[in-house]
Amino acid sequence: MNQVVIKRDGLEKSFDIVCIEEAIKKAASAASKEINDFDEIISKITNKLNKEKMTVEEIQDVIEHTLMVSKYKDVAKKFIEYRHERDLARQSKSEWATLGIDIITGADTESQRENSNVP
Repeated sequence: MNQVVIKRDGLEKSFDIVCIEEAIKKAASAASKEINDFDEIISKITNKLNKEKMTVEEIQDVIEHTLMVSKYKDVAKKFIEYRHERDLARQSKSEWATLGIDIITGADTESQRENSNVP
């Protein structure tokens, strides 16, 4: 099956297991843990990802759940923490982008009045 991942921006990309492997390795490193049965964990994850099209969030949910029900709960915790940090960073970036667009389009009236002589 030719699997596709739907990225957060809506773009579609071919599924690549290496991305999952790297994310789990980084979480394990952050937790100072070695995953002895790494191939087994990856196999469990890929078996659950049996859809032709999946979102990034769906894949991350499967990774979290698989790690949580394994003996690597501390690795799951690091994965969840990293995911949360990235969500906050994306949200902040989005808020700044929205503000910039509002200023450019004139929707942000406060910035228009800030440096003017209008009462």
